[in-house]
Amino acid sequence: MSGSDPRSRRRHSLEPLLFLLLAIASLFAADRLIGYGLGLVVKASDYRLSRIYAGTAASDVLVSGNSVGNAMLIPTRITKIMHRPVFSIASHGMDAITQRAFIEDYLERQPAPHVALIEIRPLFNTANNAPAFSTYQALSQRVRLAVHDAEGSASIWAEIFHSFRVNSPQLPAILWKTFDRDDQQTGPSNGQINAALIAEWSSRTQKPHVSPVQLKALIATVTQLEQKGTKVVLLMAPLHPAARGDGEWISRAGQALQAQLPASVDYVDWSHALSADADFEDPIHLNQQGRAALEPHFTRLIGETLARKQIATKN
Repeated sequence: MSGSDPRSRRRHSLEPLLFLLLAIASLFAADRLIGYGLGLVVKASDYRLSRIYAGTAASDVLVSGNSVGNAMLIPTRITKIMHRPVFSIASHGMDAITQRAFIEDYLERQPAPHVALIEIRPLFNTANNAPAFSTYQALSQRVRLAVHDAEGSASIWAEIFHSFRVNSPQLPAILWKTFDRDDQQTGPSNGQINAALIAEWSSRTQKPHVSPVQLKALIATVTQLEQKGTKVVLLMAPLHPAARGDGEWISRAGQALQAQLPASVDYVDWSHALSADADFEDPIHLNQQGRAALEPHFTRLIGETLARKQIATKN
């Protein structure tokens, strides 16, 4: 009598399926392990946003904004001058919606700052840029929600594959800052504006305008900070004359902002504070010389704001 055992045939037919299931299980286990490990590395980085989640960003003065805000000052220099800790989370590409997520996470993980200085350039973003900060999905539910609102497909992949959560253009800088631990004292590029940049910006007919969606997010951020006892000051950074143009768009932006602001919030327009070519890397970013020229403005503003807050607290 010939023929194989039916049970043996069934076992052999199940082997490919079992192998596939084992491979999938191994893939998911490896993904979770890699995602968890990268999350720990990101949290250990000296990168400014990483320090929010490590709980090491506590400061008397918190600075926020996008690359324009980052280019305004070197926090460690102001800290040395003022003898008060200053910390900046201003980051390239930051919009007001994403900024809200990071500031609310900040407030959950360290004491509220006495003063928050927020440069308003994120108001002019026309989109939610949270996907550019997707690395922090591993550490923040708020960032995950912001990424989902901006780009649903990226959010879905991040839920399936946790290692995908750290996929971001910022990741190389974050990883580098696990070794080079000087994020707050290293300024942005220190180039100098040139004639071609001036001509290109001067010829632009489309001027920035305040996004109602971004404005709503900024006002919500201001409210959160004030509820924690923080004095909020909104700033417009110095602009080169090529970016200012006739100044009408700056006036409109200020009016739109102040119409929504609580009376307790200060708005400081420094758009005309500096004008020399030597102070700018391009029409909206200060270089090293520009930052040095702005330092007295910052120290005076911070000193006066802290003094007013102290008086208000006593009263």
